[in-house]
Amino acid sequence: MSAKKIGCKIRRYSIRMDPSLSVFNVELHKPNGIWTESFGSEKLLRAFLRGVRAGADMSGGEFFSEPEIPSGSTSIRIPKSEGED
Repeated sequence: MSAKKIGCKIRRYSIRMDPSLSVFNVELHKPNGIWTESFGSEKLLRAFLRGVRAGADMSGGEFFSEPEIPSGSTSIRIPKSEGED
């Protein structure tokens, strides 16, 4: 029996605010669906990915290769609320 690969795509977004904030969006792909999750720090992202890898290893039937975390980001500007300067 061959192991089934769990696909993973990570996107990094930079929220332009003071101070700026990086948000990481993760998509896990399996034949029966997609799991999407977002994290407000690289530390939380890495903890999640370790959990996915551990779960795949323990299942015996799945394979997970942790992808590289992007260093570049897509910039997102949050519009000001009414009354803000």
